[in-house]
Amino acid sequence: MKSLRNWTIVILAVMVCAGAMILSAVASPVDVRATYNEQDGRVTISGQLSSEAGKLVSLQVINPLNQLDLLDQTAIGADGSYQFSYVLKQKINGTYFVNVNVEQSTQVLGTTFEVSVISPPTPTPTPSIPPTPTPDPTPDSTSSDSDDSSITAPQPSTGQPVVKSTPHVVVDQTGAIVSAKLDKEAVDKVFSAGDSHLVVEIQPVKGARQYQLYAPASMFLAAAEQKMTIVTELGSITIPNGLLSNVDIHSATELGFVIASADRSSIPDEMKGQIGQRPVLELSILVDGKPVNFNNPSKSVAVTIPYQPTEEELKNPEHIVVWYIDHAGEARAVPSGKYEASTGTVTFKTTHFSTFAVGYQQKSFADLSTVEWARKPIEVMASKGIISGTSDTLFQPAVNMNRADFMILLTKSFDFNADVTTNFRDVHPIDYYYEAVGIAKQLGLAEGQEDGTFHPNEQISRQDMMVLLARAMGAAGMQIANGAPSDLEAFSDKSHVASYAVNHIAALMKSGFVEGSGSMLNPTGYATRAEAAVMLYRIYNKQQNQNVVPDAPDIYFER
Repeated sequence: MKSLRNWTIVILAVMVCAGAMILSAVASPVDVRATYNEQDGRVTISGQLSSEAGKLVSLQVINPLNQLDLLDQTAIGADGSYQFSYVLKQKINGTYFVNVNVEQSTQVLGTTFEVSVISPPTPTPTPSIPPTPTPDPTPDSTSSDSDDSSITAPQPSTGQPVVKSTPHVVVDQTGAIVSAKLDKEAVDKVFSAGDSHLVVEIQPVKGARQYQLYAPASMFLAAAEQKMTIVTELGSITIPNGLLSNVDIHSATELGFVIASADRSSIPDEMKGQIGQRPVLELSILVDGKPVNFNNPSKSVAVTIPYQPTEEELKNPEHIVVWYIDHAGEARAVPSGKYEASTGTVTFKTTHFSTFAVGYQQKSFADLSTVEWARKPIEVMASKGIISGTSDTLFQPAVNMNRADFMILLTKSFDFNADVTTNFRDVHPIDYYYEAVGIAKQLGLAEGQEDGTFHPNEQISRQDMMVLLARAMGAAGMQIANGAPSDLEAFSDKSHVASYAVNHIAALMKSGFVEGSGSMLNPTGYATRAEAAVMLYRIYNKQQNQNVVPDAPDIYFER
């Protein structure tokens, strides 16, 4: 009998792990809870089931290292209750995942509990989200419920606490689609204090290819600068308030945010070859169940995708890029796309939802041998789609940069976006630089001439380029030293610097972004394409490393 019992445990455990489904009329499980005692390391898992007394309940506990921590069985009591209790053999920092399955049931229940080996200082109390009732599953779905939890995380730049929640989930019949829902009352309670950051962690489900979170539409109509991060094993997105300001959601009840592993069948074969086995993510939004298209230039969503580069890619990780794939299957580089070695993720920002792929590209040009000092910056910025050659094979590094082209580089490097409602008198909608110059004007970076013109085709001077760079860094929230005329004393041509440019150039010099040539600044000289690429490359990397949005998420689930 003991041998038979052991084999039963193994078989049921395999069913839990693989998500096997045995059709049955048995009522579904309804409750599971897990508690952890820090003093003695005891874990207690209990719940109430609607199945008949005597039915076997199988338990599986997975530790933060994705290893099996416990496998056990017990019988349902006469009152429908069950309980497991054991002491952790080894305490590992992180989240433990609990799965419960009832004999002959199609349902799998899940919850989590946290273990902290070193007790942290007592945190400031933060609001917590009460458990959200599990939505009634359709006949072809299974549900996996987990208790909501909230913890105090490091304070974001706003000074408001980060509140974490792990809502109940529902898994469809195929096991591929996982859904979760936030209760309006619970969300209102979290954001009642004003500016807050809600992090919703959706529990990973083996075999899932799509995660979707439903939230009340009202939370995205509030005036406060609140935001929500959705964390899944496929990737994470941080949604700022006002993202859908150009979409009418006032009459909507519910919004759905979908993070899915994209269907690659519609991607052209050539593009598939370039992507290889790298992640392809599809992001979409539902308004009351219906998909909507949106593009909000004034707001961006921060996206994080777990990624393990190949050995070859790790030799040149700056060439790991992100591509946006449009409906025609054409790929466009996302300038903000970058690999973050410290978190093992690829991050980028987007103002619209679509299909995005992680890629690897080493773009180069045939005429860079005369500017070896600028080769790497040019190649990296070209691979990311920030700078372009004058042809597919030539860059012409010694050619002077004009004002319009520099605006394109500037707005791409900083990933600036804005609604272009007005522009300079000599910049017209048919011009290829219309949007970039308009964004710079809208953000106050480019002021133009007194007569309302911009002179887009004129060559840009070094001092004007540095003024624009300093303004852009300020607009992006980057840290830059305060400059003063005294910082330029060492340069013999300091008197040639225009009064409007003195403090800006001094700030960039003091911060190490630009250098003179010996004792000369050459402020009125023209900037070459190579010089512009190098300067923007330095600032692009500094911008990324400073984490312009310091509380953007870098958390995700691993299989």
